[in-house]
Amino acid sequence: MNNVDNKGLEVPINAIASIVSTYTSDSGLSRADIWALAALIAAEEAQDNNNGAQFVDFPFEWYGRTDCSQGAFSGPDQDFPPPDLSTHQLLEFFSTNFGLSTRETVALMGAHTLGELSRMNSGFDGPRGWNNNRRSLDNGFYDGLIGGDENDNRFDGQNLPDFDTLIRARDWDLVEENNNNIPDIPNRFVWENRRGGGGGGRRTLMTNADMALVRDFSEHINESTGEVSCSFRGSNGGTRCPHAEATFYIAAEYKYDVQTWIEDFSDVFTKVLLQGYDTSSSCVNPPCQL
Repeated sequence: MNNVDNKGLEVPINAIASIVSTYTSDSGLSRADIWALAALIAAEEAQDNNNGAQFVDFPFEWYGRTDCSQGAFSGPDQDFPPPDLSTHQLLEFFSTNFGLSTRETVALMGAHTLGELSRMNSGFDGPRGWNNNRRSLDNGFYDGLIGGDENDNRFDGQNLPDFDTLIRARDWDLVEENNNNIPDIPNRFVWENRRGGGGGGRRTLMTNADMALVRDFSEHINESTGEVSCSFRGSNGGTRCPHAEATFYIAAEYKYDVQTWIEDFSDVFTKVLLQGYDTSSSCVNPPCQL
């Protein structure tokens, strides 16, 4: 927990600590199993208002994950991916560390439809999260990245609007978060949108890694600071960042087809929770032991 990337994780760990202590001894479940189960249940519970998609199961099929011997707040020191990844770097990270395809990576990033950003934990001040609807598991994350009607869930991600429509999502401005008063957290460059105009409205954020799904700024970013020299839409005379060819149309498909996204997200989320374990044998009557 001394790794700055893990700031804030004590909140969910403590929230389910009593459940862990109650069920790990007699049920055969490990602490890691219960954490995984909690994540899967949370994903199911967050589907109450998911833009009209049919409910998708997040099954708990395997148990027997190995706990870190040092306890809930210790373990191997492994860094999270930094927030300033380019498209290539983002895809490379998830391919190398989790074996994810390009499509699986784009689907997994949609998890940012949930939650918020805490400046004290990450250096990003986003209490309204990524899309102003931080408790609903839907495809709202992609609404901020892809243009067109944000209420259009046509359940047909193949017959998309033309490129000129897709590229003109809501406008985003790159701003710098001053974190000089927070130990160990540098200043951050982040993309903000204030819906309502005039500098007011509801502020939502996207990190560079989020934006990398639709913009390729690999030749326009200062990797030391995260500052990007191109703009999202080319507003005010700026140069628009090139679109991310490898991922742009996948993000567009998910914006216009919430059912496909949530089904793909269920598959990749389950895959990530089983990273490092052999599930090649069939599980006829889940849950099955790893």
